[in-house]
Amino acid sequence: IIDLNRRKPAAYELELKARALMLLSVLFAHHHYTDRVAGGAPRELAGLKNALSYIYDHLSDPLSADTLSNVAQYSKYHFLRMFKRHMGLTTTAYINLMRLERSARLLRTTELSVTEVCAQCGFGNVSYFIKCFSRHYGVTPLAFRKSAT
Repeated sequence: IIDLNRRKPAAYELELKARALMLLSVLFAHHHYTDRVAGGAPRELAGLKNALSYIYDHLSDPLSADTLSNVAQYSKYHFLRMFKRHMGLTTTAYINLMRLERSARLLRTTELSVTEVCAQCGFGNVSYFIKCFSRHYGVTPLAFRKSAT
């Protein structure tokens, strides 16, 4: 598979897919593969689900790793590692992403000012909100609102 990927002959993507499927079939046949999520014990996933629900319900509030780890009923450091492993983002990055998505929705569907959207989405100050929004969406919140209408 590695050699095929290096050489990249014609239609190599199809050959890679076929070989990957063959590898999976061998792993299944010899019980070396499981359909469980790696490290996804039911209790761990339940704690993560609780934390995600809490984040969604409290986006406008200050959110800390201490609070989220308490909600998930894990130590702070175990929670942070588990969150990153399952979500692919740090808690801060995930929270900011959820806040940005909520702010975009509010900008599209309400007449709230940028300052009010900033406050409702939990950003500490307007300039930081505009900076994050512009970096993520490529336009300022006002330009985003104008393009959405």
